[in-house]
Amino acid sequence: MAETKLKTFNISSLQIKEKLNKLSVPNELFDIKENDLDAEITISELASAFDIKNAVIALRENIYAEESISIYARLSWLLKLRCRKLKTIEQGSGGLIASKLSLQKESELTLDSGIVFTSNTFIVDNYSIQPSTITSFGLASREIISEITKNIESSTKVDICVVTLAELEESDSKPYAFAHAEQGCAEIAIINKSDIMTKQIKVPFKSKTKIMNYLAKLTCFMIIEQLK
Repeated sequence: MAETKLKTFNISSLQIKEKLNKLSVPNELFDIKENDLDAEITISELASAFDIKNAVIALRENIYAEESISIYARLSWLLKLRCRKLKTIEQGSGGLIASKLSLQKESELTLDSGIVFTSNTFIVDNYSIQPSTITSFGLASREIISEITKNIESSTKVDICVVTLAELEESDSKPYAFAHAEQGCAEIAIINKSDIMTKQIKVPFKSKTKIMNYLAKLTCFMIIEQLK
C-alpha cells in the first residue's frame, strides 16, 4: 500500500498524537509536519487499512484534504466543484485569502473580488458603521460584524462573501480606536446566500503576521466545511 497523506488545520502535532493514541493507532506509522496548526501527516505504507481508517476517524474534525495540497488550493477546487464564487473583505487576514486564491488555476471561476482595508474609517465610510460603535466595542466585535453582514446581505449578489476583523496591535492609534483592544481578538463572518455564520475567536498567536495567517486559513477551513 502506498503512503497516505492527510492535511489538518487548527490542531497541534501534540494534539494529533494524543488523538491517535486514544484509538491505539501506532504513532511510529505517522510522520507529522506541523507549522502554526497547519499539518501534513504522512501515513507509512506499512500502515493497515484499519490504522488509516482509525486515523481519519480520530482527526475528522480537523481534516481538510486527503492529499498533499494547501488549504487555499483545496478551497479553490471546492469552489469550482460547487460552482461558487467568493468575495473577500479582509482586515484581520490582510488580504491573504484573496491573494492566495488568485494564484490558483481556477481563480477566474472561483474568486469574484477582494477588498483589503487597514483603517477603521473604511467601514465607517462604506458600511454605515457609527464611529461610536467602534470606540465602544472595538473593531473585532460582534456588534461591528453584525452591522457589516447586514449591509452585505442586502447589497451583494455574490455566492459567498467573507469578512475578517482583528485587533492586530496592543495599542491602536487609528481613528475611532477602542481603548481596551486586546491583540488577537477576531471576528469572522461567512455569508453564504441567505445563511450567515459568525465566529468570535481569540487567535493563539501574538505576532501580526501569524494572526493574519491563522485567520486566513481558519476562514478557508470554515468555508471548506460548508462546501464539503
